[in-house]
Amino acid sequence: QRGDHQEEVRRRIRWLRSCGFDHLGTELGSTEFTRGLKASEMVQLLNVAQDELGSQKLLVKNHCSTNQWANGFEDPRPGKQGQTLNFNYLNY
Repeated sequence: QRGDHQEEVRRRIRWLRSCGFDHLGTELGSTEFTRGLKASEMVQLLNVAQDELGSQKLLVKNHCSTNQWANGFEDPRPGKQGQTLNFNYLNY
């Protein structure tokens, strides 16, 4: 099923690119990571989307929220190792 989601993302991006767009954008809220697919699969789909776009840009806007955490993702910033990543940095 995972491959099905990835292929669907690739197919849709190819269609959008055929329309002549020079970049794509999307928005993410905590719901995209708490319902449906696992958060790790959602992040993988973002990577698939960027891979399909090649040198074109994928712009991702997170809904700004405070005290929401991306469970399962560790904060890579200096001094934050071992802490759960703030949701707003997830697509970074």
